[in-house]
Amino acid sequence: MFNNICKIIFSLAIISFVNINLHAKVRFGISGNYVEVNNTNEHYLAYVRYMTVPENKQKGAVWNKGNDITGKSPEEIKSIVDAIKALETDPIRREIYDKMNSITLEWFTFMTTEEAKKEVKLRLEAIAKIKHMNSDQFYWYDDAMPYETDTANWEPAYANSYFWVQKSGTAYAAITELCDGSKKTQGECYGAIIACVWWGSSRALATTDFNTKYQGVKALHMHKFYKDVAYRDKQIRVAIDTTVHIPGDWLYMKNYNYGKVIKEKGFWKKEWLNQNIRYPWQGENAIYVGKGKYEGLGLVNMTEAEMREEMRINYNRNFKKVIKNGGKVDGVPIQTIRKGADADSKIIWTSQNRLHN
Repeated sequence: MFNNICKIIFSLAIISFVNINLHAKVRFGISGNYVEVNNTNEHYLAYVRYMTVPENKQKGAVWNKGNDITGKSPEEIKSIVDAIKALETDPIRREIYDKMNSITLEWFTFMTTEEAKKEVKLRLEAIAKIKHMNSDQFYWYDDAMPYETDTANWEPAYANSYFWVQKSGTAYAAITELCDGSKKTQGECYGAIIACVWWGSSRALATTDFNTKYQGVKALHMHKFYKDVAYRDKQIRVAIDTTVHIPGDWLYMKNYNYGKVIKEKGFWKKEWLNQNIRYPWQGENAIYVGKGKYEGLGLVNMTEAEMREEMRINYNRNFKKVIKNGGKVDGVPIQTIRKGADADSKIIWTSQNRLHN
């Protein structure tokens, strides 16, 4: 009886939560005085265009006609809107807004259009930076330990760490040095994504506001980001609706039980695993870059299926001896992951975060 009552209460709570948030999407204002953005031309001019039109095009005669539509007829307003929509030359900007506005269980709340513009810029800059890392490889993997960096403002977070911590300078100067491509740093995918998030935030907020957000020496600390939820909350929040990926979202695709396999001491003793090989395919931290594509450090412009296939291939290749010899983890045999439904069920997204300033 008690269990049934608990189930009823839980069900009612879920129904209440869904009803409260059913129409959640983009809104502007402050608590108690929000304007939920709709698809009217008036709302496009008041809010949407600031997110969808590149900043360098938010000026000039066409743009300025949308600043005051007092006394304009609906037809005149539509003509102004159509002309401004022609300035939407970046499809990723448009996708950011459209995806935000399509989600039914989350609010994307901005006090002002300037704040909304900064969030879009944060996402675009993070996307651009992971692409920059992949093209120029200035922040990249290395087999040797300890990891090294040519930067002056950074040091390892701890001995033999692949995470870095700011040791001098301001936060803005430190992230600029780490990510502008002028210096070489060794790392891996998790730290790379953290750096991309900080870079995006620093470009969106600019020098003063970013330094206010991260004050003092050691303000930028990758290991603290990894360990401390409150610290992470400065820049990311967990996605509620994981069916929708917004350009700039940070996701993690887990490669089944790969991590458990490489921790099994018996496999090393029997030489089913090779001491001279790195085993980095536990999973991939990646940024959704838009148009159905993702990038992690070293995985470039891939669909979800392509990322999964890359991890499936490396799972089977790396554990060939373990599979052949009937190795088990937690009593379960390590088996070849097959392409298709087998891989789809075993190699999956296990976390998704929304970036914010």
